[in-house]
Amino acid sequence: MPRDFSDTIDAIRERVNIVDLVSQYLALKKAGKNYRALCPFHREKTPSFMVSEEKQIFHCFGCGVGGDVFTFLMRYENLTFYNALNELAKRVGLTVPRGYDRGEDQGKRDLLFQINQIAADYLHARLLSEKAGRGAREYLKRRGIRHETIEKYRLGYAPPGWTNMVGHFRTQSVDMKMVQSLGLIVPRKQEGWYDHFRNRVIFPIRDTNGRIVGFGGRALDDATPKYLNSPESLIYKKSQSIYGIEIASREFRQRDCALIVEGYFDLLILHQNGFTNAVAPLGTALTLEQVRIMKRYTRNFVIIFDPDEAGIKAAFRSLDPFMEEEIHPKMIQLPHGHDPDSFVRQAGPEALERAVDGAIPLVEFFLEHTMKQGDSESVEGKVQIARTIRPVLEKIRDPLERRLYAKSLSEKLGVLEEDLLVEPGKEKRARQRVGLGDDQRRLKTTFPASEEALVEVMLNHCDLIPRIFESGAVDAFESEDLRQIAQVLKRAYERKGEVLMGEIIGAVSKEDLRSRVSFWAFSGKFKEEDLERTVQDCIRTVKLSRLKRDRRLITQRIKELEKTDETRRLEELLRQKQHLIEQERNL
Repeated sequence: MPRDFSDTIDAIRERVNIVDLVSQYLALKKAGKNYRALCPFHREKTPSFMVSEEKQIFHCFGCGVGGDVFTFLMRYENLTFYNALNELAKRVGLTVPRGYDRGEDQGKRDLLFQINQIAADYLHARLLSEKAGRGAREYLKRRGIRHETIEKYRLGYAPPGWTNMVGHFRTQSVDMKMVQSLGLIVPRKQEGWYDHFRNRVIFPIRDTNGRIVGFGGRALDDATPKYLNSPESLIYKKSQSIYGIEIASREFRQRDCALIVEGYFDLLILHQNGFTNAVAPLGTALTLEQVRIMKRYTRNFVIIFDPDEAGIKAAFRSLDPFMEEEIHPKMIQLPHGHDPDSFVRQAGPEALERAVDGAIPLVEFFLEHTMKQGDSESVEGKVQIARTIRPVLEKIRDPLERRLYAKSLSEKLGVLEEDLLVEPGKEKRARQRVGLGDDQRRLKTTFPASEEALVEVMLNHCDLIPRIFESGAVDAFESEDLRQIAQVLKRAYERKGEVLMGEIIGAVSKEDLRSRVSFWAFSGKFKEEDLERTVQDCIRTVKLSRLKRDRRLITQRIKELEKTDETRRLEELLRQKQHLIEQERNL
């Protein structure tokens, strides 16, 4: 890596405090000299996610994940290293030098974005075409979509016919396989391709940077499905994509609130009426990834779904990802027969503004709705209500809030609070599943114990690095992975006279090894008074193991040569074996 890129990475590590970064996403609590939180990468009730301000690393002792500021942001926001680097650079006022090697996929990703842009320009032109797009424009007008909205959101139209898009791309000198990979065209059984979108109004779907990742299409005839999205690709992941995010993200921060609606038209009508902080999750249940993307900008969410049973269930399904992120969304229940689109057009934006101001907590609405829909008079009905409510109460991480809801519901149902909070026997089973050795069991690779111990010592006591290398122990390592980590430690120490954990983790390419390094950095199992003896014993064990491995190999070779007439070579190997035996005795 060129020096200027390394300098940028080092500068980011120096300026970004991992505690400040992680606390933007998690509720950290002081735990001795470290900080603790519930892990965002797996479900747990007892915090096992640790952050070290001194070493600038994190590690979860529940799932084994660990790393530095880059690793955390990459995992939490589902970013590539390049995107995490840019995001952190922006936060501290740095610029990533041009020409950075973004990996083998980045060039392909850039080309895919270009292909989507070509498709969007073509589809937009078809919509604005005097003749071809007339029917689609009239449909949009009936739905209340203004011309300026068509232009701003670059809405498009895919004409009827099977090869309009295919024909357009044949004139663009583009690899048709790349176009196919985006789902814009579909391969025929014999040869050639046909268009994926036909006779549909098209909605370009963009990322937070405004790049087109995919498309949604609404049929203008009786075709099914009524709404059709691009298939997933290298640049389009449905669970991570949000319609309108490129505009709404700026408004999230300014208004400190995000409105979540179900469909494309709901969003466009709301944006036309000044609610530019609205987004739509592309017709899917809201995902954890989508919540995390929006959570960068605000923690206040109001859900405005259709008031029918399907809309209510969709709103309830969004509880899981929100509660996972310790966010308390609110909900607006529109009048029967309305969706956000029709409500704003009929009642006006002021009415929606009042509804947003009066939104009620989604958890509260869920609990009340469950009580109303259930039979709270019979024993069987009470049991069913309790079983429905209990999983939601368990996910409320604030103990006081959880108890208050349980108390209110227990009085209404006539059951004990404890019966609503914990499923009988579940707490005991959970305790039995979790033990002190969980983290080590999750780390897949097993290393020779003495080699691992020496690397851990060098990681936490860098002044011992020269001595361990001079002993020849590292050269005797059986594990190539540990030898490489040791070399990284040595180079860091020789260059700076110290070992920076973030730098070491960044230099390790394998994910499970990065987690192991963060585990070693937190473990601190070698006491100062035992350090000298530990190092001596481990060096001896490592070197002895190497001699024994070499002797076994020579012994095997001797057995093979005894069957031949290579006397001179056999005598040489016998001398080597004897020399190894003497070295073992002298250790």
